[in-house]
Amino acid sequence: MIPRLYTDASLEIDAEIMLNGNQTHYLKDVLRRRLGDTVRLFNGRDGEFEGEISALAKKFGAATLTGQRRSVK
Repeated sequence: MIPRLYTDASLEIDAEIMLNGNQTHYLKDVLRRRLGDTVRLFNGRDGEFEGEISALAKKFGAATLTGQRRSVK
């Protein structure tokens, strides 16, 4: 299963998206994901993007978007 997370940020390929504390906790402690693992991010405006976890600290996380999976119609 690839985690799918909502974000308010604008999404585009190669962007680094900051994850909030709850998202970071969910990925790191609940799902036990690591740097380089795949995630999917969506915001309802730009579509759904696939990315890699680029940072995971105690209360901070980030994902770098690598491609677009779906666009908003």
